Amino acid sequence: MFHRIVAVVAALLVSAPALAQQSTLYEGGKVFTARDDRPFVEAFVVRNGRIAATGSTGDLRLLFPHARRVDLKGMTVVPTLSDSHAHVAQLTDERFIVGLHPSTWAPDGGPTVQQWVTWISERAAQVPDGTPIVGYYGRQLYEDLNAMGVTARDLLDGITTRHPVVLLEWSGHASASNSAALEAADIRDYQPDPFGGWSGRDDTGRLTGVLQEYALLPLVRYLSRMVPDAHYVSQYGGWVAGGESVGVGETHDYVFVDEDERFAPVIQQLPRPDAIVPHCIITRSGKECAPGPDGIIRRKVFADGTQVACSAYVSAPYLRPEWCPTGFDVNAGYGIKNLTDAQMDWAIDDTLQRGGMLSVHAIGDAGIEHILSRLEARPGVNWKGRISIEHFNVTGENHVKRAKRLKVAISGMGTHQFLIPSMMHEQHPGHLHTHALKLRSLLTPELDDDGVTVLEPLTLALGSDAFGPHAPSPWLDAMFLVTAPFNPAEALTMEQVVRAYTRGTAEARLRADVGVLAAGKRANFAVLSQDVFTVTPDKLPQTGSVLTVIDGAVRWNTDVLDLSAP
Repeated sequence: MFHRIVAVVAALLVSAPALAQQSTLYEGGKVFTARDDRPFVEAFVVRNGRIAATGSTGDLRLLFPHARRVDLKGMTVVPTLSDSHAHVAQLTDERFIVGLHPSTWAPDGGPTVQQWVTWISERAAQVPDGTPIVGYYGRQLYEDLNAMGVTARDLLDGITTRHPVVLLEWSGHASASNSAALEAADIRDYQPDPFGGWSGRDDTGRLTGVLQEYALLPLVRYLSRMVPDAHYVSQYGGWVAGGESVGVGETHDYVFVDEDERFAPVIQQLPRPDAIVPHCIITRSGKECAPGPDGIIRRKVFADGTQVACSAYVSAPYLRPEWCPTGFDVNAGYGIKNLTDAQMDWAIDDTLQRGGMLSVHAIGDAGIEHILSRLEARPGVNWKGRISIEHFNVTGENHVKRAKRLKVAISGMGTHQFLIPSMMHEQHPGHLHTHALKLRSLLTPELDDDGVTVLEPLTLALGSDAFGPHAPSPWLDAMFLVTAPFNPAEALTMEQVVRAYTRGTAEARLRADVGVLAAGKRANFAVLSQDVFTVTPDKLPQTGSVLTVIDGAVRWNTDVLDLSAP
């Protein structure tokens, strides 16, 4: 009891100058702070948009006797979650879309060629000439085209030449188009491949209509520029509001549908612009990304692609080449190495020289090896807060230890726990599965024979990797993260999941003022509709927020709690 009195008196002395200010005491809850010393407390105080103190209800009532009180009714509170990796801007106007949404069939093969013939021909008969026709496809399209012995361009030209047809591979790394779409996007036969992009070509060098990686950027820009800025303002606003309804406070946005400059004014028109943290994708050689609104440069490059179009860069040939697009000779069946060593080094050097951070998309083990080896070529550099590897799916035997040694961050995705495994089994030999989809290993320290820690755990951030138009729920991802269906031994605890979605993402993305409920931090928190730390995994997707507060101000409220006290 004596020690408690001393602690209260000490806190009073520290806080005395501010005690007269208006404060709100949120009390009687289960409050996850994401701190190491006191991960759970009962109560916290908000003053001037910041956390003033955390602790027990009794102690904080003594410290702040005149504070307005809000009874949390035993409910669970967390710092607002941060989506570490999303693509908010929708790719095209939804009026142009035909076919089934990938959420109904991915990661399976997707629609057949015959289905595309039906959907596209029906739409072409209904809309004026020149109207784009857009859809989402999977590897079934490649399989059918290869069996038929035709190119995507010839097939789609046979359906319509009067409408630009753009089929987008569902993971976002490839496209299949007709001649009208290529012409509309100013993509010409026999022109060289762009930086980080690859074009399928037939034996004569003519484009097959399938484009991979940065080669498809002109197509998505062509589509996005038919979407008015006002529509994007509305769509971004809906994303933010949807996130607040499930406890998400900010989204890290990797825009690739157009140049970064287009979306800066879009974001500034939002009621809360800081809800979207922009990350600049280096889409051309030597592109120097500008600082974001907070003065920090956040840039991204792609080491490889994904398994859907056989572009994840791996150390063994793909097992089912008939599921891969033809006309590409990049790395001869091992996927795509997007950047040369010199190009990757340029992005790393720019990060060291101008500051900020670099995100590197790497799914295949060879893609992961590429970025790790380029970092290791600079011995003695501490990469903490500078480098984040996105996805980190098909890891090799020593990749986790090497990443820990380098102190890089990892940005993982719960949805990859069910999207990636089937594609790995179908396309990669068994030895590539052994160390894949690590989760718990990332957060486990490496010990020597005497039990002494020799390598600290990695910083783990979590994100959705979702595309617009709607904000996803992190609690669906949480279900996959705590079950880890590919390898249950790698499952995270719920506390680890929430910590990664809050503090982990804040650390990995250089967001020093969010992610933790501690004195001096921004008062960004969510009161959840259920206790995510105790419910069974199958119930996690039902989680919402009953109250979301940003900088001390209510942003989402279902009126479950009484906020009317003076």
